[in-house]
Amino acid sequence: MFGSNLRRIRKQKMLSQADLAEKIGKTQQTVSWYESGRVYPSLKVIENIAQALDVSAAQLIEGNNMDINGFRYDCAYPCTPGK
Repeated sequence: MFGSNLRRIRKQKMLSQADLAEKIGKTQQTVSWYESGRVYPSLKVIENIAQALDVSAAQLIEGNNMDINGFRYDCAYPCTPGK
């Protein structure tokens, strides 16, 4: 759900993946992985994404059925689900 929320909000803000990546200091590929669920951002990165999109972190993760342990505050890049 995080990935689909991120994609929906990013598109509502009329930003490309590359635009968002630049705002948060990541690559376009990383944003693509976040949106696809291939990897999860750390909670710190979620805070940065929320700030870049001018939304709350809760809006990005709402409806997420996965265990909160899938998100880590400061994991090393990339954060993989449940690792």
